[in-house]
Amino acid sequence: MELAHRREKPIAGIAHALRIVESCLWRWLEQDDIDAGRAEGLSTDERAESVRLRRCTPTRLGLGLACGRKRVARLKRTAGLTGVCHRRRH
Repeated sequence: MELAHRREKPIAGIAHALRIVESCLWRWLEQDDIDAGRAEGLSTDERAESVRLRRCTPTRLGLGLACGRKRVARLKRTAGLTGVCHRRRH
């Protein structure tokens, strides 16, 4: 990251050497700036917490049980919880 931040080599060259696409390296640099406090946004830890909270688990329902997504769906149905359906209607 430090090499890319100092711009000693072109970003495209660094990305090619790492065998990743250039946009991926730009995203890593952006996330590094956020983690270091040089830019605003969700830090890596905050992003991981957000992903954890979005996962389909009963802990989202406040039950604290470990079980599969089908059980979660059944529990939501019995509780009367529904999501938004984005299916196209013909």
